[in-house]
Amino acid sequence: MKLYSFTALEIAMSTRMRRLAPAGMLTALLLAASQPSWAADFGPVTGLQGCPDFTISVSGTGGNQVTRVIKTKNGFTRSVTGGDGFILTFKNESTGKSIQVPTNGSVTTATVAPDGSTTFKLTGQNVFIFFGTDTGGARTVLYTGNAVIANDPSGKSTFQSLSGKQQNLCPALAAP
Repeated sequence: MKLYSFTALEIAMSTRMRRLAPAGMLTALLLAASQPSWAADFGPVTGLQGCPDFTISVSGTGGNQVTRVIKTKNGFTRSVTGGDGFILTFKNESTGKSIQVPTNGSVTTATVAPDGSTTFKLTGQNVFIFFGTDTGGARTVLYTGNAVIANDPSGKSTFQSLSGKQQNLCPALAAP
């Protein structure tokens, strides 16, 4: 599963882990029935292949999230994470150029099927980092509204749908 969540940010720590919400703790939270609200800074998470021509890092401050995990009888696992968003800082690791993205809150539902595929339903402000091996190639996208992204069992991400706006953050990170 490519899951690593921050509320508003999708990134990959490896080819099998992706979504940023409660900063790096989502994997641990998936093992628990529910978790209390928490606020924490995270990062930087470095070496992310989130733009076609350079690697990026990301860090965040000020998020406050709650995650609930439900395991169903048919083998699916669903986690729902929501709350106040982080102020995310993205950095082009080649040039040092950085941008801040305030994510004013979101809800992320991740449903993991028995075969290991995952469907992410994103509501609010979310950033998802796609890699070069994903459908459409490397890009870091801010979604505002509702978006759906699917990961196959090998961890390849494919954008499914959007009701709202999207902005690729790579051009802003590449600019001088």
